[in-house]
Amino acid sequence: MLYRLPESERVCSGICICRLMGFSTINFEESYDVTEDKINYRITRELNTITLTLLNVKTLILPQGSITVHDYKTGDYREMNICAILTEDNPDFSINLEKIINPNEFCVISILSKKYYCPLFSQQTII
Repeated sequence: MLYRLPESERVCSGICICRLMGFSTINFEESYDVTEDKINYRITRELNTITLTLLNVKTLILPQGSITVHDYKTGDYREMNICAILTEDNPDFSINLEKIINPNEFCVISILSKKYYCPLFSQQTII
């Protein structure tokens, strides 16, 4: 499903602006441990793969619609048909950004009350 945001609500591509809008930014080779509502998880970035790891025995549900893809140029966005349930037996879930977004897009991953801004990184950006 494709949506178009009004001009006043379009998301800027700048990392600083995204932080001001309440998004956390996951940079290359960074990992964050998060505790919220007694659920502990880690979110890790390796080049263009985002991995969620459940760190306790609770269950973390990533419902359909919790990953949205936004176009820098047009302001359009779409919900991805991706969902996951992380449990003690299945604690990891990975998302390959190159398979779901183009260079002119970024995705926002909503986990509980937190939102993570995830642009694509090119090899040139990393080196």
